[in-house]
Amino acid sequence: MAKYEVTQLSFMDNRLVQPGEHIDFDGEPGPNLKPIDKAAKKAVEDAVLPTAVATLVGTLRMHATSRGVSPDEVTEVDFDEVLKTFDPKPAADVIAAAAAQVNVTLSQSLA
Repeated sequence: MAKYEVTQLSFMDNRLVQPGEHIDFDGEPGPNLKPIDKAAKKAVEDAVLPTAVATLVGTLRMHATSRGVSPDEVTEVDFDEVLKTFDPKPAADVIAAAAAQVNVTLSQSLA
């Protein structure tokens, strides 16, 4: 089980958990949990990836719509334009996962 430090008063497992308490937790960690061990750090990383991918996919679809096409018609050019607006640029695994979700094959320069 992953170990976390609680960073703010939280209701977990049918009880109030005070900031600073250490807990074992197997669910998806929220911002109120600070990872303590390797399992917790991996769980936090795994929780962040889907959020980052969803943000990129949403931005890509809005950009496609702003061009006057369906949000499902994302192109590699959309990727190029949208990635210019991110600082820092999303990680390669986020870009690859977003490309897969919108069915776009990216060239080496974007991947």
